Amino acid sequence: MSKSIEEKIIDVLFEKNRINFVMKDNLAKFLKEKYEPEMKKSKIRKSELIEVTHKYLTPATLSDFVTLDRFGLLQCDIEEILDVGKVTVKQLINTGKIRVLTTITDSRSSFSIKYHVCSIPDIIKVSECENLEPKRIVHRAVHNLPQTDENIAWALYIINKSAKVSRDTKNRSYRSGDYRICNAAKTRMLSHYCLKDAVIKKLIAENRMEFVGINKQELPDGNVQYLELYKIGRFSFHLLCEDTSRYKADFILGDIHDLISADKSRDIKMTYRDAVHLLETYSGVHLTSDKD
Repeated sequence: MSKSIEEKIIDVLFEKNRINFVMKDNLAKFLKEKYEPEMKKSKIRKSELIEVTHKYLTPATLSDFVTLDRFGLLQCDIEEILDVGKVTVKQLINTGKIRVLTTITDSRSSFSIKYHVCSIPDIIKVSECENLEPKRIVHRAVHNLPQTDENIAWALYIINKSAKVSRDTKNRSYRSGDYRICNAAKTRMLSHYCLKDAVIKKLIAENRMEFVGINKQELPDGNVQYLELYKIGRFSFHLLCEDTSRYKADFILGDIHDLISADKSRDIKMTYRDAVHLLETYSGVHLTSDKD
């Protein structure tokens, strides 16, 4: 059974992280007023807000979420959802059938890129009323990327941050008493960390990672753990320290006083699916679930 237009839109919103267009304060205010009155807006991270959105955004509630400022989709998303080409999408925008809500400028690279965020209600209306000519079928396959240090480092970064998003969801769901989501998030988190650890251990065995030192981490529950820090290229990753002889002062780099953030600070040009495929192929370890 084919998906509804609303289901397709929601899939793209999460797969391509378009929820991130919405300002943190606006999203927190909306979720608190509509769904979670006990939410403490000042203490929640943007990544956690997106996980909460995942819980409540459904085809039935989509009409509520579209009232949020900057809640929309890009032109490339419209092509995918409506199964049409770039020229068709531009015509729909130029004729006013799909409105541009706002323009977002991305200045993180050496040059600025402008993105037009388009109206979701307009996309739904066009899908119902317009006789659109479908574009030719393009089969999207997972890419077999070379197992270079750079590619593996990028993939590890993606998987590591994805695991931490699930960690935050697990902790938040436990505190709110939503144990079904808590257990699902825990399973996903452990699966991603298992893949990450397997890759790092293989890289170490192949002398492709540099040992930097030990971080002592003080956890929110009062417990302490020691983490080995390894570097590959421009990236560094932690592995739970199993060699207690390394706890001595000579190896200690510094203390970490909280959980490491799930927020992404780097723009990685690799998809989640390609990252998983690369790491699974390299390590021989597979995720228990490939949903993200």
